[in-house]
Amino acid sequence: MGYNALSALKILMQFDSILYLIGGGLFGMLAGLIPGLSGSTAIILLIPLTFGMDPNQAFLTLVSAYGASTVGGSLTAIIIGVPGQGKNAATVFDGFPMSQKGQAAEAVGAAAASSAYGGIFGALVLAFLIPVMRQVVLLFGPPEFLMLAVWGLSVIGVLTGRYLINGLIAVFIGLLLSFVGFNPVVGGIRYTFGSMYLWDGISMASVFIGFFAVSIVIDLAIKGVPIAGSRAKIHNAFKKMLVGLMAPIRHFALFIRCSAIGTIIGMIPGVGGIVAAFLAYGHAVQSSKDKSMFGKGDIRGVIGPESSNNSSAGGAMVPLLAFGIPGGEATALMLGALMIHGISPGAQMLKNHLTLVWVMIGALILSNIMASLVAVLAAPQLVKVTTISPEYLVPIILSVSLVGSYSFHHRMFDVVVTVIMGILGYILKRFDIPTAPVVIAYILGSIMEKSFFRTLQIGRGSFMVFFHRPIAITLLLITTITLMWPYVSSALKRRRKTNSISNKGEGA
Repeated sequence: MGYNALSALKILMQFDSILYLIGGGLFGMLAGLIPGLSGSTAIILLIPLTFGMDPNQAFLTLVSAYGASTVGGSLTAIIIGVPGQGKNAATVFDGFPMSQKGQAAEAVGAAAASSAYGGIFGALVLAFLIPVMRQVVLLFGPPEFLMLAVWGLSVIGVLTGRYLINGLIAVFIGLLLSFVGFNPVVGGIRYTFGSMYLWDGISMASVFIGFFAVSIVIDLAIKGVPIAGSRAKIHNAFKKMLVGLMAPIRHFALFIRCSAIGTIIGMIPGVGGIVAAFLAYGHAVQSSKDKSMFGKGDIRGVIGPESSNNSSAGGAMVPLLAFGIPGGEATALMLGALMIHGISPGAQMLKNHLTLVWVMIGALILSNIMASLVAVLAAPQLVKVTTISPEYLVPIILSVSLVGSYSFHHRMFDVVVTVIMGILGYILKRFDIPTAPVVIAYILGSIMEKSFFRTLQIGRGSFMVFFHRPIAITLLLITTITLMWPYVSSALKRRRKTNSISNKGEGA
């Protein structure tokens, strides 16, 4: 294994390899910047260009595009409140409020550093798991997926704080959106209202772009002031960005925990970086002693999801390389590219093409570092977007967002649904109903439904199957703790306050 790692290092240090790495990374970053596009889009467009390449060159290009795309998406999420791709949606919750307070440079610095470190963390875990990755992936089945989805929904209680009823309304709306269309388990059509378009369900692009782009555009147009306020001026952007770069070090324990969450969730086929980012954000909120600033511009709300969604890329490569099972859309395309180059993932790849595996790991690490450096260098200029008048900014954001929505499936009706979702998102915000639980429930609804029925089949109708699976029962305990912790924490605070008052009384 050491020999293969050294061979991969020699390949990565070659001049042409560096060019492929930079070219693929910049292209992936550009795809991540544009709402509606993603790392998957970059891979689709790059695959035809790799037909005549050596496998090492081909996957240097593809993996670097895959790794860098998430960094690009974080920039738009922070600066204009529009996530470049789904993985960056959770970053909006605190990244965009920081922009509104004139702290965009600090948020971009924190996102760049968290992305680089998180990507390295995920890639190193992937490298460490090469000898045992087959056994790791087999630990997860439908019961574990179900409990993972239930844990994700329990995080909503943390995100909504004391306005639990508003959170429940948001969950109900998100689940309704996820259940639209053909029932994947028992068949039948649900909530389509006679429209054949809705048979396939509501497009994820329409939900994300509608809630995070169109609703913000509406808000900007009505308020009529720049993102950072009516008297917004950018001072010492580079200095603020340096402060942001050190944020993951200041909150190192949070960074490690969220990177671990991202890597583990990334390993689970079909779950992906979006769920990882939301779970990491929820963990960041719940593990904090002071939750008052979350949703209003807390830098920890940027560190959590950005370290998680980048580390999930390394995790997603585990099932791909171990079994040829893609962890998500991007790795599914990577699987196709491997087949095109005559390489079958699994035991044979780990035996006969181990050098290529190490090249892919190296490309994942280097692409995250490169993309983060580009983000840091561009940040002082990019943050100026937050001072642009809405009369210029609104048409640009709206047109790019709607084009991105259309480009996802090339259906005009997707654009209509995107606008409807945007209006719905704006209305929910006006009534203080958080949009985060809507998006989380929308993502987890279909996972939970499929896993629920498959778990019943495994247990032959009995829920006792959970008590025979250690990971499932562990996730159940974590969910219980997540739900109970706010009440336990409040009780402990009241007890400390009572003891403090009584001690003062005795002292008097």
